[in-house]
Amino acid sequence: MSDKTPLRTCRIAIFGFGSVGVALVKMIQEKNEQLQQEEGIKFVVIAVQTRRRGGRKNSEGLNLTELLASKELGPTDAPPISIEDLSKPPYSIDILVECIPVNYKTAEPAITMARQALSNNVHFVTANKGPVVHGYSELTKLAKAHNRKFLFESAVMDGVPIFNMAKHCLRGATITGFRGVLNSTSNLILTEMETGSTFADALEKGRQAGCVEEDPSGDIDGWDAAVKVAALSTVLMNKPIDLEAIPKDSISNITPSDIDVAKQSNQRYKVLCHGPPEPRVTLQKVDSSSPFYNLPEASSAVEIFTDVLEPIMIKSTNPGISDTAFGCLTDCLEAMR
Repeated sequence: MSDKTPLRTCRIAIFGFGSVGVALVKMIQEKNEQLQQEEGIKFVVIAVQTRRRGGRKNSEGLNLTELLASKELGPTDAPPISIEDLSKPPYSIDILVECIPVNYKTAEPAITMARQALSNNVHFVTANKGPVVHGYSELTKLAKAHNRKFLFESAVMDGVPIFNMAKHCLRGATITGFRGVLNSTSNLILTEMETGSTFADALEKGRQAGCVEEDPSGDIDGWDAAVKVAALSTVLMNKPIDLEAIPKDSISNITPSDIDVAKQSNQRYKVLCHGPPEPRVTLQKVDSSSPFYNLPEASSAVEIFTDVLEPIMIKSTNPGISDTAFGCLTDCLEAMR
């Protein structure tokens, strides 16, 4: 930052204070000085709202050390903090960061939060796939109408910049398709079962690693993978897909015997996501010629096809919660550009 560049304050509210929200606050706490020097932006957390632990707000900014140490943030029977109120003085937030669990069927309540934020001239940043799949066109238009931004880099592959790469680095190219391993939990389970773990033990390891959704059936039965297919298709290819119409394979019935038989043929089971023209989520065996064969544990990868380039492969190796938080942080920086 130039000595002549004024320092700007970015006032944010975080709705959803589970592992991602906590990791984001820790990252802001650790990187605030660096971001002030390099980006000219000082982050101030004005409010945090949770589903079970109440909410807390302070127009001067919350004490992050106290916030991270608190078991309860406020009265749990109090009405939730109003986004409209936060958009006005004395709070005047710039960005609402939403980190609540995904609702595959309706995207609620996240999509309503997005509408409220953007309608009140507040940027909306989300790690949630739901609003992208169920409201991308509407929310993009709403953001433009209010000169604000709707950003969601963490919605697919955590903090890996898939959407930003497509937007900024593939201008002039047409994305014609994609395929990948996009659900970390299912890949972790299948990899662990190769070493002799039971399905249940492998799932528990996923919980401990923080990569299992609140309802694990979304990971196990292909819903999480399918919603990512829908998100990538909608944003990268401008082809919205009915989530219900995407065929989805479940890994719930796979057995150690299945894994062993595949290993004897030098094959591995992977949950592969396919984009248009035939969007689907398939549990299938791959051999060593597949780019996904050696993808370990909770890793994910996507291969993108265009009309002008050879296939582009993006890989994330065993991402953690901090990866998702970083995607939210970069979106906040992008919103303030």
